Amino acid sequence: MLFVPAAFTMFTGKDHWHTLLKARAIENQAFVVAPGQMGSHRRTTLAAMAIALVVDPWGTVWRTRRTRGVVTADLDFGRVSSSCGATAVACEPPARCVPRARLSLAD
Repeated sequence: MLFVPAAFTMFTGKDHWHTLLKARAIENQAFVVAPGQMGSHRRTTLAAMAIALVVDPWGTVWRTRRTRGVVTADLDFGRVSSSCGATAVACEPPARCVPRARLSLAD
C-alpha cells in the first residue's frame, strides 16, 4: 500500500491527479491511498485540488472525496494477487498477508 499525500494545484491537478495515481497503483501493483490537501499555500495564491482517492492495483478508483471529511474503503488484497498474475509486473509475495483491511482517511 502506497500513501501519496499531496497538495496538487487546480491547474495541473484537474488533468493529471487521477492519471498519475492510477499509474502508480498499476506499476507497483499496490493500493494507492492519496489524501488531497485542501486550501491554498500561504505564500502564494495557488489553490490545492483537495481530492482524496483510494485506487486498487488495477487502477480502479474505489473511493473519492472532493470535500473535507472522512474516506473509508474495505480493501480486498486479493486484488493484488489477481493483478500480479495478469500483468507483466514482477510481484513478490508479501511478508505478512492481510486479506482484507478497513481504511479511514480524515482531513
